[in-house]
Formats: sequence, C-alpha cells, structure tokens
Amino acid sequence: MAEINDMSIQEIAEELAGRQATEMAAVKAEIEGLAESVGLSVKYSEAKPAAKKSQVKPKYRNPDDETETWSGRGQLPVWMRERVEAGADKEDFLIAD
Repeated sequence: MAEINDMSIQEIAEELAGRQATEMAAVKAEIEGLAESVGLSVKYSEAKPAAKKSQVKPKYRNPDDETETWSGRGQLPVWMRERVEAGADKEDFLIAD
C-alpha cells in the first residue's frame, strides 16, 4: 500500500472506491452463502436515483420585474404581498396562458 502522503486526492478516491467494491463483493458473497444454506436465493438490484421534483409553472409575474414569478404555492413573495396590502388583487398578476 502506498503512503497516503505520496498519493493525490484522485488516487486516494480511487483506492477508497476499490476497497469499497472489494468489501461489497465480500458482503454479497457472505449473504449469498447464508441464503443458500437455508435454501434461498438472492437477487440484487441497483439503487435507483432519487426522482426529480417537477418544476411548477409560474402562475403570477411581477409587472415591475418580469424575472420575479410565483407558482401560487407557499408564502406570498414580498413583491406581491406589498402590492396586495396596498390594495391590489392577486389576479392582477396572473400570467396569461
């Protein structure tokens, strides 16, 4: 084994990945042996990536700054809250489909 002081971060990451793969293979073999000893078989599946949250289309837009939008979910954004408190109606800020 190489000395850690002589290894780059990339080399250390590769060494760690190799050790993890070796350990995983050993654990899988042990599980398969135990299952086989009681007459079972083991089927592995790869972990699925987490589902991405869908982006909600904006429903309202700030007329003074078109980059500021709001989907209608959660708290009112400051720009809308200030206008609503001043007497504006939320429907005034609806984005036309």
